[in-house]
Amino acid sequence: MSERPVRVMRPMDPMLFDPLQFHTRYLLLLSKSCMWSWFYERTGISFPGLVRKHHQGLVAVECDVEYVRPFGLFDSDEFCVSVERVRARQGNSVLELFHEFSAQGQVFAKVRMLWRMLELDGDQALTGAPGVLRDSVLQRLEPCEIDPSRELRQVEVLRTQVEGEGEKIGEGHYPFTLYRHLCEVADQWSFLEVPGLASAGRERLIDALEQDPFKLRATLGRPLGQVLVKISCPFYLFEEGEVKTTAFSVHGRLVFVHRVINLTRMSTLAAVVIETFQD
Repeated sequence: MSERPVRVMRPMDPMLFDPLQFHTRYLLLLSKSCMWSWFYERTGISFPGLVRKHHQGLVAVECDVEYVRPFGLFDSDEFCVSVERVRARQGNSVLELFHEFSAQGQVFAKVRMLWRMLELDGDQALTGAPGVLRDSVLQRLEPCEIDPSRELRQVEVLRTQVEGEGEKIGEGHYPFTLYRHLCEVADQWSFLEVPGLASAGRERLIDALEQDPFKLRATLGRPLGQVLVKISCPFYLFEEGEVKTTAFSVHGRLVFVHRVINLTRMSTLAAVVIETFQD
């Protein structure tokens, strides 16, 4: 069988953009929404149905956002968000989805998302343990959508490279409390908000600069080129956190590495976000 893409047209909306580009959080939000369009149209399974009937859930563990080309609010009247392909990976324990955003026949952003399958305990908090796709779900996938190999994890590879080869040129700290506007239905943080927390850490670092020999302030006028996110620990309502941001110069290229720390949970590393800029 061939791939089974799903594409959704949407009108332009000023809330989707900052002055430079499409908000990362909305790329993730629309990717997630389109994912459930794909599931409902191609497998007949909605998110409530996955929970109620199949007793499974999923949690985002990594997402890669690539801004392919400049695209602004007035460049089109509408845009398309799609699921281009889906893969059940690593013994059917991880779902990998590939999304594209396009307008007037040209792709302007790509998103790849990794979702860890959960076996739910049945409580209202959607508590779950790592599991695999149940046969009742797996049988609705096509053979080409099942790949037993391990998926690519980009964040740790790039972080190791940046920290090993780069020159540290700035550091900052951004404390936050997880209030409900940053949460999803289970009163834990929404992965959609993690890139925003990282960007806030970068902007706080820049705003606090008394001197700027490396011209970090100039990045406020530069669009992002790539945002990589890895999530490794939950964050729950009212827990205290901190974004530790480090700016690196790597062979003349500026990279920001953000460590999101859950202070309430013994300063556990909850996420890593890496930001690079368009050339």
